[in-house]
Amino acid sequence: REMGFTNYSLAGNINWIWSSPWLGELYKKDRPRCLAECAEQVEAAVTYWRKVNGTLPPTVPLFNEPTSGNGEVRGADAAAIRDIVKACGRRLRERGFKDIKFVVPNEETVGRSLVVARAILEDADARQYVAAVGYHVYPYGSPYASVPRILKASGAGKPEEQSVRQRAELRDLCRKYGLPAWMTEVSHSEADPRSLDH
Repeated sequence: REMGFTNYSLAGNINWIWSSPWLGELYKKDRPRCLAECAEQVEAAVTYWRKVNGTLPPTVPLFNEPTSGNGEVRGADAAAIRDIVKACGRRLRERGFKDIKFVVPNEETVGRSLVVARAILEDADARQYVAAVGYHVYPYGSPYASVPRILKASGAGKPEEQSVRQRAELRDLCRKYGLPAWMTEVSHSEADPRSLDH
């Protein structure tokens, strides 16, 4: 903050495979209670952030690869992710956190992010809590998760057509709802991490 950076983002940490594996079982047995527990976890993270930092983050990415890649909300589908967004957003508003919004869905690929983002954004209740549409550019070896592939294709003026098409769809979806696209993660450069190339 002292250097002028204020756009902090706080991870919501909804994760049914590592940090809260019991939520996956609860989801199968008592969906409303599971949604309430997810919302409570996000509220706790935001409350703790305010206690430690004296400020609130403007955005909270609720998930990291919830239904793809790591599958951190294992057993959930796009509708479940939408319902979690609504439950968490509602909970924060009820507790007085009126300005915090979410970066969702942050799926492993642009294609899967599109599917889940549509489910969220087509629901006006869920959409009101969204700050940005987050996505990743995996899997490993895909056109934009590899520096050599980027340079060989897009860098040479020959971008991969499916990737261009999916990014255009993502752009159009974001424009439709007046939201930015947010590339959350890519970490596979295929270069030695000790080198300048990396």
